Amino acid sequence: MRVLQLSDVYFPRINGVSTSIETFRRRLHECDVESILVAPRYFGEPDADGILRVAGRPVPGDPEDRLMSLRAAVHRASKVAAGGVDLIHVQTPFVAHLAGRHVARRFGLPLVVSYHTLFEEYFHHYVRWLPRVLTARFARSLSRRQCRQAECVIAPSAQMRERLLTYGVSRPIEVLPTGIECEEFARGDGARFRRDHDIAADRPVALTVSRLAFEKNIRMLIDAIRHARRICPQILLLIAGHGPAESALAEALRVAERDITGFGGLEITTCLRRAELEIVTRYEPGAADAYAALLAHLRERFGDAVYSTDGTTVDQQVAALLAGHWAATAESCTGGLVAGRLTDLAGSSAYLAGGVVSYSNAAKSELLGVDPLVVANEGKAVL
Repeated sequence: MRVLQLSDVYFPRINGVSTSIETFRRRLHECDVESILVAPRYFGEPDADGILRVAGRPVPGDPEDRLMSLRAAVHRASKVAAGGVDLIHVQTPFVAHLAGRHVARRFGLPLVVSYHTLFEEYFHHYVRWLPRVLTARFARSLSRRQCRQAECVIAPSAQMRERLLTYGVSRPIEVLPTGIECEEFARGDGARFRRDHDIAADRPVALTVSRLAFEKNIRMLIDAIRHARRICPQILLLIAGHGPAESALAEALRVAERDITGFGGLEITTCLRRAELEIVTRYEPGAADAYAALLAHLRERFGDAVYSTDGTTVDQQVAALLAGHWAATAESCTGGLVAGRLTDLAGSSAYLAGGVVSYSNAAKSELLGVDPLVVANEGKAVL
C-alpha cells in the first residue's frame, strides 16, 4: 500500500503536527505501508527518502512557517499519484488541503483529512484586527467544509471528535491519538533533574511540554494548578518548551540592545507568570532615558499585547474596570476558572454576584435560558 501525505508543516519546523506525521510515518513503515510526504522547504532542505520538498515563502507575521506554492505542491503530488498510490492523506488545512483535494479528484483517489488543530481557538491570536466571533465562525465553517470533502476524518482525541460533530461534520470520524515514543524517555534521570533544579524528591510535579505559543492556552493550566493547590499545596507546574511567545520578546530585546544608547545599564529579567510574559527592569537613575526608550520600543513592537507598565496584573485591571458595576459569570469549558480568578482578589464581592458552570447542553438551556436551537447550531462552546 502507498499513501501520499501532504502537509503545510514538517521538520525542521518543530510542532505537534510535525511530530505526529513523523510518528505515523515510522509506524506505517513498520506495517509495510509506504508513505510519501509533500512538505515545505524552509532553509534549502533537499528531498529525502519519502519526503518531497516544495519551495515556500515566509508567512507575514509568522516567521516560523512557510507558505508552499500551490502550483508546485500540485505538481509534485500529481507526479507521485501518477506513479500509483492508494489514498491521499492531508495533514493541514491550507495549501496542502487545496493541493490534496485537487489531486484526489483528478486521479479518483480517496481523501483522508487529519484535524489536528482547534482553529476556532487559534485564529484570533494571529488576526487580532478581526473580532473573535468572526474568526471563530470562519474557522467552524472552513472546518465543516473541508471535512465534508474527505471520505474520512482523523481526530487526535475524543474531545476533538465531539467538537467536529457540533460543527455539523457528517463524515466518519476516527479517533487516532498520536501518542509519544516511550523509548526516547527511557534513559531519563528524574532524580538528577530534581537535584539540578532544586525540586524536593517527594514534591508532586505536573509537567507540560509544548510550544510557548499564544494559542496553547497555558494560562488555563496555570489556573488549574491554582485550584489543584487547594488539595495538594506542594504541587509544582513545570512548563517546558519554547516558541513565538518567548522568541518574539527575545528578538525585540536584541533589537533594543543594538539601537538603544545606554542599554547596558539596564538589568532585565523575564518571567512567564500565569501565562503572561512579565519583564522586570532595574536600573540606576542615570539609565532612566534608556529605560524610557526600551518601554517605547516594546510598546511599538507589541502594540495592544502590552497591557501593563506599572506592575498591575490582568486580574487587578479587570477588577478596576468592574468597580461600580455588578457582574456574574456563566461558564462552560472553562469550568469556573473565570469566576475563580475574579474571586481571588480581596473585595470581589463588591462587583461579583456569583457564577454558574453549565457544561451540558441541558444545563445551558435550563439554568441560563439559552435557546436550545442556538446550542444545537453553535455547539457546546456557545458560552
